[in-house]
Amino acid sequence: MIRNLRAAVLALGAIASIPAAGAPILISQTFTFDRLISGTSNALSFDLAPMLASAGLSASGIESGSLVVSGFSDPSYGSPTTAYGSYQTVSTSTRTVTADYWVPPYTYSYRCGFFSYCYRTNPGYWRTDYYTVDDRHDERMVDIRHADTVADTLSLHVGDSTVSGVTASSLNVQNAYGQRTYEGNSCSYYDYYGNCSYTYYYSRQRDVYSAIYGAVNASLGLDGTALTALKNSGQLDLNLAMDIGQMTLQSIRFDLLLVDPSDSSTSVPAPGSLMLASSALVGFALASRRRRIADSRFRDGGFERAHRTPIKTMVMNTSRRSTTRQGLIRSLGNGDRFDISKAVNVSADRQRRRIRSIISRPSSPADPPPCLAEPR
Repeated sequence: MIRNLRAAVLALGAIASIPAAGAPILISQTFTFDRLISGTSNALSFDLAPMLASAGLSASGIESGSLVVSGFSDPSYGSPTTAYGSYQTVSTSTRTVTADYWVPPYTYSYRCGFFSYCYRTNPGYWRTDYYTVDDRHDERMVDIRHADTVADTLSLHVGDSTVSGVTASSLNVQNAYGQRTYEGNSCSYYDYYGNCSYTYYYSRQRDVYSAIYGAVNASLGLDGTALTALKNSGQLDLNLAMDIGQMTLQSIRFDLLLVDPSDSSTSVPAPGSLMLASSALVGFALASRRRRIADSRFRDGGFERAHRTPIKTMVMNTSRRSTTRQGLIRSLGNGDRFDISKAVNVSADRQRRRIRSIISRPSSPADPPPCLAEPR
């Protein structure tokens, strides 16, 4: 019990000896920008000491920190490319044309009397006839493609750590085709009279946009090198590099976790100290409970009843059972039971010697070797 009590006292002393630490404080500050970032060297420096001083804190109390860089990558299209489709006949039309041709002179006869014929010569002349021809109208689709397939990639370097951020949004827009535009015609074939059947060509255009664009973000926790520099000077240096493409820098947010040494109102014991104190208190409670149980046994006589055991009678065979029992009674003394409760107030050593001497007392030499049997 004394050892358990001592362990409990030591555990409570360990808890009391833990120094009181200040409550953690999270400080955040965001710097906004509207700056185009390109290339691999864009060094930035931030002085965080004024921000900490305004909150009554010091850079030396910084325990950890992180920063998040946010930007946006706009599509950057180069020269467009044109994709032409094949012509398809969409309609036909008819057109009336004329055919001018020369009718040569000819001679014809006619009756000019009862028994005579007269002859007349018709001079030649030009004749015009009218008829229709079919024309064809063909049309094709034209795509004006604007593409930016470069995924802009940002690298953030702070201290000895580097992290990358890549834009992941995609854009695919196809506008509707515009009005039909006349491109020209060609003669498909000439007929006998020299009239042509034409094919008229048209086109419809649309703009097609495809790009990889959108937000470019990178977050990084401050490593030991960056934290040391920040604690010493209150200033943090970083570098932004656009490995691929370009982006517009929008904001940089700093999150710093500090400990205010002046705030000691809240003391939080260490988990190990709590475990040690709990184990010591549990041991102290178990020791007290065991002592109470032992005292109640001695007081109520439970110890006597639990240890009052009849000694087994040693008998020989049926013919000499009574003689052996009487010899056993003579050897034991006053009765066939040994009540161990008579030795309660005797020390443990005396109890063991007395019980050993009684049990190991030799029997009469005249008796044969006994055997053990259960009492009736």
